[in-house]
Amino acid sequence: MDVLKPLSHFDGKTDLRLSGYVAYATESSLEVFVRLSTLPAEGESETVLIGRFAMACRKYSGGKQPIAKLEVVGAAEEELWKMGKEMKEGK
Repeated sequence: MDVLKPLSHFDGKTDLRLSGYVAYATESSLEVFVRLSTLPAEGESETVLIGRFAMACRKYSGGKQPIAKLEVVGAAEEELWKMGKEMKEGK
């Protein structure tokens, strides 16, 4: 995870939002992105933290645990899927 701004920078009055989504999935693994951003009363939100997680799904008894197929709908999700795939392949 990359912290982009110090959390002490905020005056305690600014709300924060943690959001995340699955960007890419194979038969038994996921690429998940998370974002922490401000929700100010006025002005635009700022990204505070960005993180990426690779998760491997395993059976308790050992071996891969199959997961549901990720359905990609629309151009925005297609771009996220491509980015997740590139990151997965670049490991």
